[in-house]
Amino acid sequence: MSIFGHFKIKVHTPNGEVESDLQLEDHGGHITGVLKTADEESPVEHGELHGHDFSFTSELHHPAPMTAEFHGHCADDHCEVISGKVHAGSFGDFDFEGHKV
Repeated sequence: MSIFGHFKIKVHTPNGEVESDLQLEDHGGHITGVLKTADEESPVEHGELHGHDFSFTSELHHPAPMTAEFHGHCADDHCEVISGKVHAGSFGDFDFEGHKV
């Protein structure tokens, strides 16, 4: 299984859905890429892939400086659909989902 490609993700917050573009590359279990929000672009760091589970962080500055910690799961071997939780610093934990574009 490999996680790579362009995903459209939605983070479900109390203030509504936040949409982002996520570009991921799999380098043999080490994930890199870029997270693009409406306000900024941030590298994917500390990315790991274990079976269908993955995790990574991304440093964001809007709406406040934070390390967004993503922990997710691929729905199938082609990783067309991803979902999980993102820890958004002092804002809390939110569900996210995404689809490969």
